Amino acid sequence: MENSLYNLINLSQIAPGFLLAAFIAILSYRFRALTKSGAIGMMIIGTIIFGLGGVLFAVPLIVFFITSTLLSFIKSVHKEEALAVIGKSGPRDIFQVFANGGIATLTVVIFAITNNAIWYIVFLTSIAEAAADTWATEIGTLSRHKPVLITNFKTVEPGRSGGISLPGTAVSLIGSAVVILSGYLVDFVTGGSIEYANSVWIMAVLAGWTGAIFDSVLGAAVQVQYKCHICNQITEKKRHCGRETSFYSGYQIADNDFVNFTSTLFAGLLLLAIMTIFYI
Repeated sequence: MENSLYNLINLSQIAPGFLLAAFIAILSYRFRALTKSGAIGMMIIGTIIFGLGGVLFAVPLIVFFITSTLLSFIKSVHKEEALAVIGKSGPRDIFQVFANGGIATLTVVIFAITNNAIWYIVFLTSIAEAAADTWATEIGTLSRHKPVLITNFKTVEPGRSGGISLPGTAVSLIGSAVVILSGYLVDFVTGGSIEYANSVWIMAVLAGWTGAIFDSVLGAAVQVQYKCHICNQITEKKRHCGRETSFYSGYQIADNDFVNFTSTLFAGLLLLAIMTIFYI
């Protein structure tokens, strides 16, 4: 189905989409889940997704954002220490928002142009990966036990990129399933226009979870790491304890945002490949 640019930019849907995105962005900023730039990023991505995709795409994104925000409010001494050491604490900025939602936004645009249901499943999978990764971090860092590095299974400090734990890995699968289930349910409630077998939805859950595991592999193998000269901890930040850190490992281009973006892309492409081979 071909759509003109005029048909895609439908103000009757774009305007409510903008208002909803703005409401969520402002609320998130007030609750310190987003920085000012992060709120702007959320408004941009939300307007595109809500405006072009409607409720079918809006609900899974909202489910991801609300659940991830709520999990961030679960505090413990172990979690706060882990996130502070590696530099992952604090609200998300615009780069983090785009890293997690960029692929999802692209798939909504492709769906709006092609009207091909496969892009809805790819959209869900990319969001599912972001949820799986976020849930793993938020819950995994609550554990009293140190995680192991996914590439060699040696113990590392909690929160270290590439570190995995049993609780974090298990809950990441649940996070992926929650997002896919929300997409399945909203499709069912709105008339069931996405006519795929249950096996496709299950594969989407597994692809999102696999993407989160791939995120850990990238975090251990290529993500840039720095060493703090004050506390001797490995961190993702160029400044720590108020001073410049020194390069420790990885590649300069591969920061956390790069890894997150690449992992959502990987999850979407994995599901697309599976669909292409077995279902198309």
